[in-house]
Amino acid sequence: MANALGALVSEENEARVKSEWGACPPRPEEVEPNAPADFSSALGALGTYLAIQSGGRLLALGSESGRVYLIDGEVGRVVRSWIADTYGISSVAFSPDGQTLATASGDETIALWSLPRGTLLHHWAAHKNWVTSLTFSPDGQTLASGSVDNTFALWSLPSGALIQRIQAHESIVSSVNFSPDGQTLASASWDTTIALWSVPTGTLLQHIQAHKDWVSSVAFSPDGQTLASASKDETVALWSVSSGTLIRRIQAHELHVASVAFSPDGNILASASHDGTVALWSVFSGDLVQRIQAQRSVVQSVAFHPKGHTLASLGVDQTVAIWSVPRGDQIHRVQAHPSAIVGLAFSLDGLSLISGSSKGTIAQWSLPSAKLLRRELTDPFVTTIAIALDGQTAVLGLYDGTLAVWSAHSGWLPNRIQAHSKWVASVAVSSDGQMIASTSGDTTFELWNAASSALHHLVEAHQDVVASVAFSPDGRWVASASKDKTIALWNVKSGALIHRMEAPTSGVTNVVFSPDGRMLASASSDGAVALWNVASGAPIQHIQAHARAATVVAFSPDGQTLASGSFDKTIALWNVASGKLHIRIEGHTGTVRCLAFSPDGTTLASGSDDGTIRLWRVSDGACLAVLIPAPEGFAAYTPNGRYKFQGDVKTTSGTPLASSVLKPASLKATKTASPNKPPAASASTTRYGKAPHPGTPNALVTGYWSGPQKPLNSQSQLLHSCPAR
Repeated sequence: MANALGALVSEENEARVKSEWGACPPRPEEVEPNAPADFSSALGALGTYLAIQSGGRLLALGSESGRVYLIDGEVGRVVRSWIADTYGISSVAFSPDGQTLATASGDETIALWSLPRGTLLHHWAAHKNWVTSLTFSPDGQTLASGSVDNTFALWSLPSGALIQRIQAHESIVSSVNFSPDGQTLASASWDTTIALWSVPTGTLLQHIQAHKDWVSSVAFSPDGQTLASASKDETVALWSVSSGTLIRRIQAHELHVASVAFSPDGNILASASHDGTVALWSVFSGDLVQRIQAQRSVVQSVAFHPKGHTLASLGVDQTVAIWSVPRGDQIHRVQAHPSAIVGLAFSLDGLSLISGSSKGTIAQWSLPSAKLLRRELTDPFVTTIAIALDGQTAVLGLYDGTLAVWSAHSGWLPNRIQAHSKWVASVAVSSDGQMIASTSGDTTFELWNAASSALHHLVEAHQDVVASVAFSPDGRWVASASKDKTIALWNVKSGALIHRMEAPTSGVTNVVFSPDGRMLASASSDGAVALWNVASGAPIQHIQAHARAATVVAFSPDGQTLASGSFDKTIALWNVASGKLHIRIEGHTGTVRCLAFSPDGTTLASGSDDGTIRLWRVSDGACLAVLIPAPEGFAAYTPNGRYKFQGDVKTTSGTPLASSVLKPASLKATKTASPNKPPAASASTTRYGKAPHPGTPNALVTGYWSGPQKPLNSQSQLLHSCPAR
């Protein structure tokens, strides 16, 4: 089969290509200290990703890429960012004096950073699962952390020594908060309860059956007399701290209420919801003061300025907005780069590509035209995506434990599968789309009938978290990989164990079958890649593939090449027979999350935390094209100097999307002759042209497209670049 992507750069199509495409941008570099920057916010059903410094000027955000961003809230611009962890940041908190930032990570650790430079002060292992919430005591001497392991812990600062750990709830501890006097700690849980604890003694003071569904957030009033809670049951409640009795319950929103915060004077309570709004409530009457349509979709966090005149909101649609209080006028809005690409598959004819993002977007791309054909959005709280080998079916695992099924022919299937009580950790779909395997961050996995939503098997598989599952090409076997350093092979029909394979050094992060079903490939957290004989369970090859954790592996259609991706942002192609490296590919600016070969094996597609899909020629690693989904459009680039885009591919404010990962010296763009913004392109029109000419290197990028006057999207034009041939 001819390579569909080859048409993008082939000599015989050069004339057509030149008429359609614009130039490919330079390769990005890491952000310099104090360079203006944007940010990417990881928004899930767990975690506190937004915090405001005591002085009120700085906001801190944690991202799924592991980067922390400090934002000047007065001007709406990032002033510093740094990589805090490779596993993603799940919570951030400022110390009371504003000189220290605490961050929590998906690898169960906590870190303290000196501000403003972001120098690491201390780092320690804190919990047995994700840390969901951090809060400093008012005197700054103690840090409290809540976790998915159902506990909260108190830590002495600055040493990080454990003071006490309390088994607080029967489910995830979603939020912790100190009272203003530091003597009481409130904890909220997915078990629908709130608990109040004595900080000096660790004794339980109050246990409140608070809501009908999980409790997302708790906050003390400034006088410490009232506690507010937010819940998935769409309500906000106010409680007496002394007695634990209900003062008032407010039917606050139409969907899950994710966050609550009191104004500094205690007169207003702000609530943020998955319905896209922020609501301001009178604490004394419970009346609605103002409702703000804050985001296009979910609002995850809210926080008041210490003076109370502004409010910041953080949304799953990648924006932070700052609002006046109580009018609700927008002061600033800053937009992050697109969500991570976590699933990819080619159609059987190689003429289209299906991609899935961490924010629940399924997109279908036409090849070789590299045009976005369709895009559909489901629940934004997606934890994992699997796409069938034929590219016709996708299964999404969600934070609420459900599975959503999408078909290229009919779109979203009406009935979701209520698979787990907690979030879905990994998912796989059989090649015919009939069977689904899913895990939930525990030691088991489940097999489901996609059509009937019936549970086929519940398999007690491992002694630690099951990180990955995969079906054999014929659908007879399913493999599971775990943090317990093992891979297990199971009979799909009976659920019986066939083999258990021991990985030699570290936990297994990903597993996949070869096209003929005779081999398994695995990726490990120590950067290793291994090959296994399916029939015997014996190891075939062990390759130290990457400097950091390997995240994904994929076989070429002929089974002769294995591709691996990593936290080190690279892709490696390996000869399966010899285990020798064929080529190492660089280009992504974030962790490589997914890989897929075209049906003819000549093209490799990769998806990354940097929000791009990149298409590579397998023979020499050359970049063929970069595809970038934008909030209301798309952009695409080729390395021979052409681009195309459709719809609105700029930030809401017209500022660059991606200067966060660019050194000022590397920015090259046409400077506009007029301070006025040019008219936006119609969302239904695809624009083509040549790239901008180089401009002043140290200027903030505010360039414009050549040809049709369109604001330059530096997310597409600069961040997501093709490496030189």
